[in-house]
Amino acid sequence: MTANTKIAFVSLLKRIPCDVIFDIGSCDGQQSLLFRRCHPAASIVAFEANPHNFARMSGNGLLAKNNIRIYPHAVCNRNGTATFFVTDVDHDDPDQNRGTSSLLEHPGIDERCPVSVETVRLDSFVQTNFADSQLMALWIDVEGAEYAVLETCDALRSRIALVHVETAESPIQAGQRPLSELTALMTRFGFAPVASSITPKRNLGDVVFINTKLLNANGWWVRTAQLEGRLGHVFAISRIATFTKRRAPALHQVLRVLFSRLV
Repeated sequence: MTANTKIAFVSLLKRIPCDVIFDIGSCDGQQSLLFRRCHPAASIVAFEANPHNFARMSGNGLLAKNNIRIYPHAVCNRNGTATFFVTDVDHDDPDQNRGTSSLLEHPGIDERCPVSVETVRLDSFVQTNFADSQLMALWIDVEGAEYAVLETCDALRSRIALVHVETAESPIQAGQRPLSELTALMTRFGFAPVASSITPKRNLGDVVFINTKLLNANGWWVRTAQLEGRLGHVFAISRIATFTKRRAPALHQVLRVLFSRLV
């Protein structure tokens, strides 16, 4: 059944004692701030490779105040550098979609001149910076390059509790892997899908995966999160959030705080 995956993910996240949370493809750091409200003591790391978005995040005092660590890296399956395709939008206009830049070219989106960015593997980054971490959660929104992020997680599988990932049933960009391959990878790593916004009529969406060890031991709160996610879909919470973000930003921030407390 179709669900509001953000509600399901946050409901699960609040019940799991994660000590590190990764916001991969952060765009503006808003998800990181939400995660901070869910886990005041966790280390929260935001990756944003778009140099325009990263500059805005670096100047955001709220992110600094909440101890969000920000890195201008593209997370993928190799350490080094890569070409990053920056979407041709006004990055100073909050009404424009500043979150569509990617390591993959998108045939339907106008792009500026590509830039070179530093790339990191998640397993390497964790080994260097969080070798002693116990439980991690991943929020991944990398515009088609999600498989390259997750395929580096084999060595981390026992420490990753939860994954929220944007993906597509059928590839949208050249080089993107379909949902079936992503699900097969996650199944091989020991994860099960518990919520999805992808439907026969909606190719692009999000999926929540949970470590099967947690699923087997905590089935009741997984079912609770699934129910909350389904109700969120029925009552069109995402549409309300989008409307208030554009038309009433102050109200939107209040609702985000209430959301993090009530879910």
